[in-house]
Amino acid sequence: MKLSYSSVAAFVAHYQVLKRADDVADEERERLAQMEKLLESIAPGDREAIESGGAGRRYERALRDLNQLLKQHGVLAG
Repeated sequence: MKLSYSSVAAFVAHYQVLKRADDVADEERERLAQMEKLLESIAPGDREAIESGGAGRRYERALRDLNQLLKQHGVLAG
């Protein structure tokens, strides 16, 4: 399964929904595993900021770094 999102915000929103879901289909569980693998590539503090859905400079930096990572892996469409 290839991940594809229109923006880093869409990726993060979907990640947060899947992370908090009690029951997800096998396909979504696989998608979540792929997302988590990508997130392991960024700094732990940035990963925490994304997982918490925070705000501020750390969150903005985390989104910038994640955006670059997603582009490198062909996850962002366009």
